[in-house]
Amino acid sequence: MSICNISDKQELERLKELKRRGVDGSKLLKEMTDEFDPETGALRIGNIRLDKFNLSDDEKLIMGELIKEGNDYTNQRRGVMSWEQTEALAQELEPKLKMKSGQTLNAEQLNSLAGAVGGLTKKAYIAAQTAATEPTEINLAISQGAREELNMALASLSGAKSEWGRAGSIQRKLNEAIMSRDAKLIRQALKLGTSKFKEEDIVSLVSKLDPNDYFGQYRFLDGLRKPQMGDYIMELWYNSILSGPLTHIRNFVGNTSNLIFEASTKPFASLYDFTRSAITKNERSIRIGEVGKDVFAGFSGLRDGLGKAFSIMKNGFTIDDAVKLELRNKQAFKGGLGTIVNVPSRLLQASDTLTRAYLMSNELYGQAYSKAKNLKLKGVQLRNKVAELMANPSPEMMRSVHEWATRNVFQEDGTKFIKSIGKLRGALDIKGIKPITFIVPFVETPGNLVKVGLRATPLGIFNLKGSPLGEQILKNKYKTEEDKFSQNRKSAQNFGRAILGSLIMAGMATWAASGNITGQGPTDKKERDALYRIGWKPQSIKVPGMGWISYKNITPLNIPLSILGNMIDGYIYDDVAPDTQGLTTLFLSEIKSISDQSFFQGINGFINAIYGTDQERQNYFSRFATSIIPQAYQQTMRIYDPTIYSTSTFGDAMKRALGLNDGLSPKYDALGNKITGQRASGLPFFPSKETISPTEQKLIDLGVQYLSPPPDRIGKRKMTDEEYSEFTRKVGEELNKELLNDRKLPRDLSSDKAQDEVDDIRAKIYKDVRNEMFPDNKNEPLTFNDNSVQNPNTVLDNVVLYAKAVGTDPVTAFNYIFSGQKIRRIDNKTIIVERMTLKESEKIKQQLGSTPEMRLDHIVPLELGGSNGRNNLQLIPEEKWASFTRSENHLGKLLREGKIEKSKAQKMIKEFKQGKIKEKDILNIK
Repeated sequence: MSICNISDKQELERLKELKRRGVDGSKLLKEMTDEFDPETGALRIGNIRLDKFNLSDDEKLIMGELIKEGNDYTNQRRGVMSWEQTEALAQELEPKLKMKSGQTLNAEQLNSLAGAVGGLTKKAYIAAQTAATEPTEINLAISQGAREELNMALASLSGAKSEWGRAGSIQRKLNEAIMSRDAKLIRQALKLGTSKFKEEDIVSLVSKLDPNDYFGQYRFLDGLRKPQMGDYIMELWYNSILSGPLTHIRNFVGNTSNLIFEASTKPFASLYDFTRSAITKNERSIRIGEVGKDVFAGFSGLRDGLGKAFSIMKNGFTIDDAVKLELRNKQAFKGGLGTIVNVPSRLLQASDTLTRAYLMSNELYGQAYSKAKNLKLKGVQLRNKVAELMANPSPEMMRSVHEWATRNVFQEDGTKFIKSIGKLRGALDIKGIKPITFIVPFVETPGNLVKVGLRATPLGIFNLKGSPLGEQILKNKYKTEEDKFSQNRKSAQNFGRAILGSLIMAGMATWAASGNITGQGPTDKKERDALYRIGWKPQSIKVPGMGWISYKNITPLNIPLSILGNMIDGYIYDDVAPDTQGLTTLFLSEIKSISDQSFFQGINGFINAIYGTDQERQNYFSRFATSIIPQAYQQTMRIYDPTIYSTSTFGDAMKRALGLNDGLSPKYDALGNKITGQRASGLPFFPSKETISPTEQKLIDLGVQYLSPPPDRIGKRKMTDEEYSEFTRKVGEELNKELLNDRKLPRDLSSDKAQDEVDDIRAKIYKDVRNEMFPDNKNEPLTFNDNSVQNPNTVLDNVVLYAKAVGTDPVTAFNYIFSGQKIRRIDNKTIIVERMTLKESEKIKQQLGSTPEMRLDHIVPLELGGSNGRNNLQLIPEEKWASFTRSENHLGKLLREGKIEKSKAQKMIKEFKQGKIKEKDILNIK
């Protein structure tokens, strides 16, 4: 095989026809050429320098016609020519090239030579396989000849590697040419197909493939991967949970908000780079002049991105994947069925591919502009140089552009922790089914979302790799000037991101201090429940006239805003001070916020199912089982009917997932309001408005923050879902009426005493409704199914709360833990425990010989750090019990506001109840 002689009869005939028509090749060539410099003789058509080819003018004319006739000529004129386009052009031009000895090859010639080496490598490989199988003299001679021919081509190639290829991709091909794309194809085929075919059969099959049909070669390799039954199940499950429209909207919101944020960092990055350059006397790497123009450049890259996105939707892979033979995740379902099944996952991939195309073109322009400005060019010369650099970027430019785009579509390599989680998912494999994947379905992308968010905080300055601080600490050693440019640019970009995010945090601090930016909210789950009842939302911003708007999917600001929200929440609700304990609390709260946004959600649910109640376990496995029903369908049904229904059995859960709500019982809250889900949880354009009923406002004013669910058993029988739904509704209606009665619930009670009164009112209503609904069971006690009452806090909630309690007062905290008392919250370094249940309270009163006019009193009220232990309980007349209210209420308020220490408050309330001091001694404390 020779690549240096013209032997194309068809083109010779075309040349003769042109001569017969009297066409002057030199004249016509100049007319059809976009650029012609009479001094240098530089000839261009599109982005192809014809003068570098050792051809006659007539031969160049033929080449020009071929280029002009190509469908991709517009792309060539635009200044961007893809790897595949250059490959195709090189295959057309190969027979027409005649090179002078020692002449440097240009991009097209290099690619043609690389392709020739690839073909010869394949030829030598197959010949060697044949000789090994049948070592005849003829086969051995053919193998030896093929090796010699390959060695000659490799010698030519080694002398040609000094010139870089178009868009950096040809250089990468040259670096891989010795291994050969065709040899790589054979190796991958041998690796994937030995379970189905013999080696010689695979080599034979590969030799029959069309070398120019990259899609066919990719499909051939993909077809060698035999899916297992588990692969079909996993593919269905993944696409089911990804099929919800809200998933794709959240992905779009995250990508778009990140693009806007990145564009806004340029001025800050440029300022940092200007300062660095002035101090170090090094050239600039990023400039303010990029702003605006890079956005338009990014949009110009969408044409290529759209093509690749459509290819993903149609084929499941792009031309880049096919050319590089980089197989994507195994697709079990093939053909048309596979296309339908994989629409959700392909949509996400297509969206990210389109975003990546924008980002790469955007960043490529930015780098080209700064490099051109470093040459002190202006006007037309500047524009021409930018176009030239974009058309022929160096490998280092393309490497850094690709790295930047990959990072901003959240697909960069994860940390060691993320990678370990990823390995754990695949540790157990049962015929293609990976059970741990069902618990942690996604790892890399959520982990990268957190990384990107943290870079938009002051912590971003401490990111050692490619950061301002890291530049000084690591003393980066640059391999080349281009590497130095790339690293300096990355450092400036990191600085711009960290500064902009920090400025946003600082600017929003005042708004957050007014309670208008939320984090996780109060540590006490009961307080959070009270806030939920009035429309409050965690991890949200309150916008006047609109309500609470979630920032959970506004990347990367979700992380800095959650840090800010948790700081304010800790101060408002949990008295967190700016000390070591406060920082620990903030850190734990932020972990909770992050866990609500990423792959920890699956882990949280699994842990709660293991350590929670029977109902929690059943709910978890019901959610898992119904996840096979596409989320697109389930979300549509919930938008149509957002009511939350009781699904205590698997059958009910399946009916709800299918939208078959007839026969299901709606859930009601403690005040008799029907509970509904949010139609579009976590989306910024679906706000949640605050709605406060008169009853809820009164409870808030009294400090009553938690209304436990009504009992669900009559005697030993558990109510049916239908019975319990109706029982809860009736109790709530009656409770609304009673709580608004100021005679039955005075407005000047302390929070503890108000809670006691509310519990007594509810206990009476329970009995009245029981007698109405179940007249045959009037004497049966109403009880709770202890295994079905949901734990108020999740496991991670409790970790955060108990860690804070131990850090505040370890002796008291461990005393409560070992005595079985549940910690509720921390007030001014005082651990507040949960009230005992109504059932426990009635039991203790009975044991102490209570009469109707007696009340059970906490000597040291819970709001002052008292416990539920027997040594802190006493039976006293109701009149005396009521006389303690004002003093307890006042001391509790002082403690929460930090105006009195716990020890002094406890001492004073004890002395008051013993008659040693008077009420005025307490009320006079301001």
